[in-house]
Amino acid sequence: KHFKPKKKFRRLPLTIESSKPYIYANLIFDDGKKAEMNLMVDTGASHPLLLDNNLEDITLPLKTLSTVIGRGLGGDIMGELGRINNVSFSTYEFDDPIVSFPIEGQYSKSMKKGSRNGTIGGEILTRFNPIFDYNRGILYLTKSKEYYKKFEHDMSGLDLQMTGSKLDVVEVIGVREDSPAKLAGVEVGDIITNMNGADTKNVKFSDITSTLRYRPKKNVHIKVMRNDTIHKISFKLQRMI
Repeated sequence: KHFKPKKKFRRLPLTIESSKPYIYANLIFDDGKKAEMNLMVDTGASHPLLLDNNLEDITLPLKTLSTVIGRGLGGDIMGELGRINNVSFSTYEFDDPIVSFPIEGQYSKSMKKGSRNGTIGGEILTRFNPIFDYNRGILYLTKSKEYYKKFEHDMSGLDLQMTGSKLDVVEVIGVREDSPAKLAGVEVGDIITNMNGADTKNVKFSDITSTLRYRPKKNVHIKVMRNDTIHKISFKLQRMI
């Protein structure tokens, strides 16, 4: 109750429903359709936005990517990834954000009970230094150093996970068809031991995934262990959405 926000903070109305925080955001889809959405603020989610594509106000983008959009205790969550034109709230707005659209039947698994239209996740929240004032119903926002970062998705086609007793082994658990990694010869079950000259055991997993969505045409050089043999593989990143 003693908190006094500095002038640089923007105030955004925050409502609490069933112990969950919500904000309103304005969305513009790629067909020009506009909608105001009541979105749950999900600080534990990695996506920018996740929307229920069964809602009347939502139009799927013309170009989407069918993929695993999330993983949880209930297993993989399948859906479509695509870009909309714009999302805005308060005085902040972002162009071309990537949106997750869970397929029918998977929506209830990907959304926490009580959600309205969808969720706003970490890929947007990390662009701010947020302060949650649940008591007064206010979300205070200032821009972080991530604010102007573009929204990008994996450009390699690789689906990776950390395994091993110390969770320091990078395993390929999926390779998207017709992707740069697939065409270069990466296979499911490969263990990536080196990426662009760095031993993967000495690199954060987040840095590995960031490398794979850095920019189109970037060269990626990896070494993989397959059947006790090291293979050197190179490919160029390619934006797929």
